[in-house]
Amino acid sequence: MVDDNINRLTIFQEGLERYGLIVKGYLSPLDALAEFHPGIFDVAIVDIMMYAKYGKEFYKRLAHVDKAIKLIFLTPRNEDKNEINTMTSNHLWIIRKPITVKSLFEEVISILALEQNIPLL
Repeated sequence: MVDDNINRLTIFQEGLERYGLIVKGYLSPLDALAEFHPGIFDVAIVDIMMYAKYGKEFYKRLAHVDKAIKLIFLTPRNEDKNEINTMTSNHLWIIRKPITVKSLFEEVISILALEQNIPLL
């Protein structure tokens, strides 16, 4: 998870961990990219507005390293997938903020289930 807001990052990271997910949090997209290797992470959750739109550039770099990474963009406004220049939209989800930890957890689980063809109960 990458977000330049320490409070939001902490709330989401600790909340998702309470639901049983393993979450690595970064305040800086550059730090996240430096530690990123293919196949380590299933999902990247990124604040699209961080660092004056660096969220979009972050995904371009991330997708270059791991084309299978699934990305959740958190955004305070309506984003159009066509507006976001990405490699493949089938690995991109846009979630509008504000969102609760529980709702974000449910979104992550449904994305993982969808990608792995796992039925949800």
